[in-house]
Amino acid sequence: PEGGTAPLTVTFDASQTFIPPGQQIAGFEWMFGDEGPQEDPVLGAARVEHTYKTAGEFVVTLRVVMNDGKDYKTAKTIVVRRPTLGACIQASRTTVQSGKGVAFDSSCSIGIASKIAWDVRSDASPDLSLAQSPEAQYVHVFDTPGAYTVSLTLTDQFGNTDKKSVSITVTQ
Repeated sequence: PEGGTAPLTVTFDASQTFIPPGQQIAGFEWMFGDEGPQEDPVLGAARVEHTYKTAGEFVVTLRVVMNDGKDYKTAKTIVVRRPTLGACIQASRTTVQSGKGVAFDSSCSIGIASKIAWDVRSDASPDLSLAQSPEAQYVHVFDTPGAYTVSLTLTDQFGNTDKKSVSITVTQ
């Protein structure tokens, strides 16, 4: 593919390389564009596989070396996007009597989260966290009437985050 979402595994195939009459290929040198500045080209076959672990735009360079010392070069750009991450909250109810619980579920979220963080705050004191949980499903019992905000923050292995919130009204 010319691009995709990280981590992206790409198979490069130079087996159809045009060889001028009378010449033979001695080898293939691959640079995948995500190497460090001091790394040497990867010597490999005509068909190689490489995994891009991070997002970015990478220039893949192929150098085909002939037995007589001549070489031919080509390049192609691969665009690797960050993975999609979308937080989603399913609440068992949004209005509840004090002393009762509400079940929260993050299974409708998209992407692969490496960290899940639930946070419960009273709208009267939004700077004070009342409860937190790292679980995919979470139940919170609301003891005091009022308005509350429950937030879900997802983080993936690349540091991408997405956050959603739901309002809960607690009655007497």
